[in-house]
Amino acid sequence: MKRIWHYSLCTLLAAAILLVPAGPAFSGKKTAGQKYGIMKTGNPVPDFKLVDLEGNEFHLAEAKNRKVVFLILWAVWCDPCIEEIPKLNELQEKYGKRGLEILGVAVPYGQDEKGVRGFARRNTILYPLLFDDNDVISEQLGAMFVPHNYLIGADGVLSYEGASIPNNIESRIEALLKEIPEIPEVSVTASQTEEDGE
Repeated sequence: MKRIWHYSLCTLLAAAILLVPAGPAFSGKKTAGQKYGIMKTGNPVPDFKLVDLEGNEFHLAEAKNRKVVFLILWAVWCDPCIEEIPKLNELQEKYGKRGLEILGVAVPYGQDEKGVRGFARRNTILYPLLFDDNDVISEQLGAMFVPHNYLIGADGVLSYEGASIPNNIESRIEALLKEIPEIPEVSVTASQTEEDGE
């Protein structure tokens, strides 16, 4: 009887360990992940608007057919989040001019905008930082832990979701950048040039 109970207890403990998120979990109020479940790849990402720490507005809909978006939910108290920053800076330098938009979205759990600003001043971060004070993005994406990374194609569809930057992130980005539609060049005729000169 004791052996059976011991086996059952071990099984329960193993199952509990497998269910623990890979990064630090959110705390406090009921999270969106508990309400909606984590967004799965292959689904369109809901639109959102957020303002970065410099006052610039980012609207996901404006990136459609123009940019690949790498969205990272993070926190200043999260060591794995901080460890990702050098790689994110590297990706920004390599792919930023080719159409990659990296966004570091600070979640409103255990931190405030002032703390995020202070962290940004003390560290080199080459991509925009936003503060999701109303929990808009984590609710829409069903995020329950940080870091939580989302790679979104120019078609607005979620290509990758996970607790870390995948080892093949560069090949993933390269493939998605190739899918950005080319904007046709507007040709100017000689008659239009003459009219403009009059």
